This record gives sequence, C-alpha cells and structure tokens, in this order.
Amino acid sequence: MDPKKLYSIIDIETTGGRSNQHKITEIAMIKFDGVEIIDEFKTLINPERNIPYSITQLTGISNEMVLGAPKFYQVAKKIVEFTEGTIFVAHNVYFDYNIIRREFSELGYAYKKPHLCTVKLARKFIPGLESYSLGNLCRDLGIELKNRHRAYGDASATVELFKLILSKELNSENIIEIDKSSQICLPAGLNHSDIDELPEGIGVYQFINNKGEIIYIGKSVNIQKRVKSHLSSKLKRSKDFQIKSSIAKINTIELPHEWASLIVEADLIKKHRPIYNRALNSIKFKYGLRKVFENNYLQLKVTTRQQEIENTAFMYRSKKTAISAINRFYFEAFGFEADSVEHEKYLNTIPANFYNQQLIKILNNREYPSGEFDLYLPANKKDKIKFEFRAGRLVKIAWKEHSFCIEEDPDIKRLVLRKLHLYKSYITHVINGSTFETEFA
Repeated sequence: MDPKKLYSIIDIETTGGRSNQHKITEIAMIKFDGVEIIDEFKTLINPERNIPYSITQLTGISNEMVLGAPKFYQVAKKIVEFTEGTIFVAHNVYFDYNIIRREFSELGYAYKKPHLCTVKLARKFIPGLESYSLGNLCRDLGIELKNRHRAYGDASATVELFKLILSKELNSENIIEIDKSSQICLPAGLNHSDIDELPEGIGVYQFINNKGEIIYIGKSVNIQKRVKSHLSSKLKRSKDFQIKSSIAKINTIELPHEWASLIVEADLIKKHRPIYNRALNSIKFKYGLRKVFENNYLQLKVTTRQQEIENTAFMYRSKKTAISAINRFYFEAFGFEADSVEHEKYLNTIPANFYNQQLIKILNNREYPSGEFDLYLPANKKDKIKFEFRAGRLVKIAWKEHSFCIEEDPDIKRLVLRKLHLYKSYITHVINGSTFETEFA
C-alpha cells in the first residue's frame, strides 16, 4: 500500500433517490490514509426544498432540522479543500459523486476527482455474498454500523469496509486499475487515459472510426459514465459489440444543461446520419388531429395531412396512438371516450355550444401558445434557448450563444417539445418576463 495515498470516504443523504433530481441534506467526509483516520467533517445542509415524509422516515432528517443549516454553496469551499489531493471513495460512488458534482455545476464550478466504489471493490475482493448493500455487508463482515442512513454513520462503516478491502495485500494503484479494467474492455487504439480524460458532466459524445467517420452520437448527464457503458465487458447485443470494436476516437461537446444536449444531439444525428443511430433517423410523425364540425358539434378526427400535423402539439407516430390521444381528450372533457355508446347519447342531451366549449378547453390546455419564450439554463442566466410559437405551432428553436437554430426539422422539434414541460420553471415570456405557466402536452 502506498503510504502517501489519501482517501476521502464520503457519504451524503438527499431529498430522494435520483441523483439528477434531488438535493443534499447531509454530508460526512472522513480523510483516511489507508491505516488511520486523519480528519473528519460533517454537517447538515439546507436543500432549499421540501424533504418528503418518506425520506424523513428513512433518514430521520426533517425540514425543521435543516432550516438553520448551511446551504450547499456555504460548504462548497470546505468540500474542495477537504478532498484536495485525495481519492473520492463511497459506497455506490456514482450516486454520491455525481450528485455532489451536479451541486458544484449549478454553482458554475467543475468538481472532478479520481474515485472508487466500495460496492464494486467488495464484489471483486469479497466474493460470494448474497447482497452488497452497506447494511448487509456490515452484518456479514461484523462491521459495526451506527446510525444507518445518516451520513456520518454510513461513512464510518465504509471506512471499515475499505480497510478490509485494502488488507487483501493489494496496493492502492492496483485497486484503482482493477476497478477500471473490471468494468470496461477497450478497443484497439484507445487506452484508459482517453477514458479518464472524458468530462463527467452534461454533453454530447461522438464515436469516430479509423476512417474519420462519425458512427454514433449520444448524450448524457455524465459523458464519461455513459461512454464506459458502451465499453463494458458485459455487452450482449451484436450492435453494441460492433460499435465498440469500431471506435478509434471519441469527441465530446460539454453543454450547460440536459436541454441543450437534447437539442445538439438531435441536430448532429440529423446532419451526420451515423450508421448506428437508427431511432432519430427513422422518426416520422405521420398522424395528427383534425377539428371538424358535424351538425354543429366539434369532432376530433385522425389526419395524415402533413400541413395539419407538423410542429403542432398533436403529432403521433401511429394511428393507434392518435386514436388513444383523441379518446383521452374526450374522457377528460366528458368522462367517456369518443367511440363509446355514452358519447352518442350525450351528444343528444346538451347544446352544441356547451359541448364545444368543454372540448376546446381541453385542447387549449395542450396546444402551444403564440409568442416568443426563453428557456434560461440554470448554470448561466445569459445562456438561453429561444422558442417561437405562431398560431399554435413551434416555428423556431434558437440558441444564440452557440449559433444554433432549427426552423425546418419537425422531428427534432417534436423531440424537444416532449420535454418542454419538465423545465417550465426556467421559462419566461420574452415580452414581459413573467413566469411561463402553460401546461405543455
């Protein structure tokens, strides 16, 4: 074991279980030199959002407990200083490491550390156990675990687990190399340094073959992690093997937000038509909705006329999907589907104007507004994506800071529109700056 090697054993508690959506409520860091603990730090963190009751039941951390705790930006400097010159170690490291990186990213800082996962290392050096969760490992290995699901208790137990792994007569360099090589199998022409240097933030990656051709384009909230999955030693599909064996070079484009990566990925796939990107190449929205009046009653019908479909909120890949959507609209408006007996009876019992108003109200909630809107990317308020709607149709997506504009391609627009509702809190109307509250389909 290298006596100069230092480790930061880290555990966090959060407002939920998905690293791309939740915030930190507690952090504990233990500096370890492979033999003994040389420093510690722990604190609650105010996540600036509600802690769900189910999470409080699990961790014991309540909204009241974090009310006076520091916010993440107030402890960020301490985290950087504490982990400087150390290897980041955690049990299921990708959760802890990625959520901490995302917190730093929202502050405009790129936090990057070499890291190790004690789950993976335990599977490798302590084989044959039924479960590798921290609780079960501690039970099976006789490690004391106090205050389960609290950051310091879990971090302390992880230190003891890591000590046991280090005792397997392996030096730290071997552990790091084994942790890499056990997960990925590199094609000729790539080495581990190529992978280690890939960004671990949001963006788009391109696989290039030895002829200089782009063969595959993808996006991820963690480029390095996603690329590693393409290089896994456990691939099973022939297509995945073909992609991996053809990679000679990897290009990346770092971007400030998942939204941006969605748009750039879609645009690049359309431009380069990589041989292994089938999905976007084949997307065709052939069906839509047509509004017609029969005996003064508004009726929704399936249409295949492209001028009625493109760039509207009502674009579908199959007739079956379009019919299902129509039935949903009728059910929301009247409580039964369009082709039901109840609907036929209902038509004969109410005035046409009332019936039409009910259906139009539902449609209006799904249609896109007229005007221009800005999507502000969280990492940089000056970096924004502009959307222009005209007569209920998306006519333009523009990203001025990156000289990017889509005005023609309905497939890309539809892919973008499908995610628009997820980012309403960042959208403002260009004219008056008020919060954009339209519910997108």
